[in-house]
Amino acid sequence: MEYKCNICVKLYKSYQSLWNHNNKYHIPFISNLSALSASEINNLSANNQHFIKLEEINKCICKYCSKEYKHIQSRWRHEQKCKNQNSQLTVNVQILEKKIEELSNKIETHQKAPITKNTNNGNIINNNQKIVINKTGSENIDSLTYNEVSIIFDNEITSVIKLIEHLNFNERKPENHSFCSTALESPYLSFYNTETNTINKERKKYFYEDIICKHIANHEILYSKFKHKFNLTKRKQIEDNIYNLKQIRDNSYNNKIMHEIIRKLNLVSYNNRELIQDTWNGKTYENESDEEFMKIILDDPDIKESINKSDNSESSDDSSSEDYSLKKRYHHVTN
Repeated sequence: MEYKCNICVKLYKSYQSLWNHNNKYHIPFISNLSALSASEINNLSANNQHFIKLEEINKCICKYCSKEYKHIQSRWRHEQKCKNQNSQLTVNVQILEKKIEELSNKIETHQKAPITKNTNNGNIINNNQKIVINKTGSENIDSLTYNEVSIIFDNEITSVIKLIEHLNFNERKPENHSFCSTALESPYLSFYNTETNTINKERKKYFYEDIICKHIANHEILYSKFKHKFNLTKRKQIEDNIYNLKQIRDNSYNNKIMHEIIRKLNLVSYNNRELIQDTWNGKTYENESDEEFMKIILDDPDIKESINKSDNSESSDDSSSEDYSLKKRYHHVTN
């Protein structure tokens, strides 16, 4: 009697040989039941006794990740870990989906929100964000990058002007928009008074000198922070520049270089006045106009005396350019 394999039609002399054949060649190739339909599996199981093991093989597949194991016990141990990992993964996915939805809603709300600018408790609100303006001289220099600092130091003596530009006249740093010059020849500028939350006037000469001296000191701080990134030649150039700036600072009285630095700073302050005033929009001014302020300060007897002395001098060169400018404005207001 011969025994025939119903799959490959091979003949065997004994049932044991047929069973060995099926167990060796056919069962491993159909262990993945997803490749067969239910009717095909039933037909195979009905006609071939060795396909009874198909159910056992299916029991050795992890129900979470479909990984196969030779023994049910191995599969069971794996499933205990896989279950927890799969559960945590599902939770993480749900959390991420929720966060993505929240961010999408925020972006959509932000895009639809109108741009507003008003004041609240003395602080400026711009584009729905409260801007607390820093007191001049207290700006955060840590926000400056290496590239910005490198550009600043490239300007040598005028590097102090470049530093002030990056800090106080930077469109990305409205919190540092604390002063500006509204009239180029006026001896006074406008500054944001952080104590009263109002726009006040101050003499340019002393205000500018104070800013320049503070930022000369900031040069040393920035240099010590980024020194390791500069080569020896660049270090020497920066160190010489800082030394020269300190000399100018320490001998600022009647120093022509300091006067030139102040003149350049006044020009930068005037050219950026619209940027600063835009940040100040809605704020209270101590005096509504520069002319009104001039009328007030010109009532000061000391200022009148200084102007009269300037008038009596043989040449305007005997007085400071600031006093000369003040004299011109005095005659303009009083006439």
